[in-house]
Amino acid sequence: MDAAGFRLIALDSRHVVVQEVEKALSLSANPSSHLEEITEQVTSQLRRFLAGMELKNQRTLAIGIAPPGMVDTERGVWLHGLQVSGIAHVGLGASLEKMFSAPVVVEDTARCLAFVQAAQRLPEKARDLVYLYLGAGVGAGIIIGGEPYHGSHGMAGEVGHLVVEEEGARCTCGNIGCLETVISGASILQRFRRRLAEGVISSLQKHRDGDGLTLEVIRDAATAGDRLAGSTLFELGTLLGDAVSKIIKLYNPRTLVLGGPVAVLGEHLREPMWLRVRQKVIPEMLVDLSVEIAPSQPRDEAIGAACLAERRFWKEGDERSLSAS
Repeated sequence: MDAAGFRLIALDSRHVVVQEVEKALSLSANPSSHLEEITEQVTSQLRRFLAGMELKNQRTLAIGIAPPGMVDTERGVWLHGLQVSGIAHVGLGASLEKMFSAPVVVEDTARCLAFVQAAQRLPEKARDLVYLYLGAGVGAGIIIGGEPYHGSHGMAGEVGHLVVEEEGARCTCGNIGCLETVISGASILQRFRRRLAEGVISSLQKHRDGDGLTLEVIRDAATAGDRLAGSTLFELGTLLGDAVSKIIKLYNPRTLVLGGPVAVLGEHLREPMWLRVRQKVIPEMLVDLSVEIAPSQPRDEAIGAACLAERRFWKEGDERSLSAS
């Protein structure tokens, strides 16, 4: 789910998609009503979706949801909405469980995408994996020993608030120079617009006053040799490398995946990122470390949420069985 819309997916026991629907969100100009509007639109569509499953004689084991922003997976709480206004510590899990009489898992977007990469795309490299989501926000999904790592409250991976640029922009969290203010999609576009407004010579100047500046346009300009595009992406890759160095030191992953919308710039960010990582991390920690660039597919987030909900359902069922015996 994001500010524009949401996707519902049902998976069978083999993780094959058996039903899918995508819907746009209609939100008013009043942020205080956004939560009520989102809840009504999502739950009404979910009712119809589950009714369709019942008509096919398919039972719903668990529901997984990945809202934008920060979540407390342990308590099923939607803490902050990022680009969705009016969200503050919403007990999403409990309310949906009561509404639909099924276990509900409220999961982090990056963790959902990390699980899809680990389970379906890179199983041979996924025992120790960090998926770095670069999009409207920045976060990390962490797989340790083949298991998703949640932290004590399910908030592990909030790497978007690692400070990497001391004289940078103010972040929504209150700090200055967080990774999210550097490498999120909006912050990259803002940096380019600022430099174009300064009059820097670039093939991108034709987009200075319009809406045509996109990450893909910047990528193509850098590939064609545009000096502003190339040097700015090198700078951003270096700052990304500062954060990645810390992540490697903490988790020593076998695989690092750059994903999300900003991954379209991955080939231009990879080299400066690696240069900075090699400067800051001891060589022994980099042995066999691979970096994969994997822009997520439209349904990956929903698939990951569903898979993690199913995983938790069976795990908790096994724990209950062991306790009973």
